[in-house]
Amino acid sequence: VTYFKCGGVSLGVGMQHHAADGFSGLHFVNTW
Repeated sequence: VTYFKCGGVSLGVGMQHHAADGFSGLHFVNTW
């Protein structure tokens, strides 16, 4: 996670395809 001076946040997420499909990946990001 990277925090910027303006208050923005950048979250880099790397997932293997067999570990998480698109829906669960989206759910993870939305619930973060």
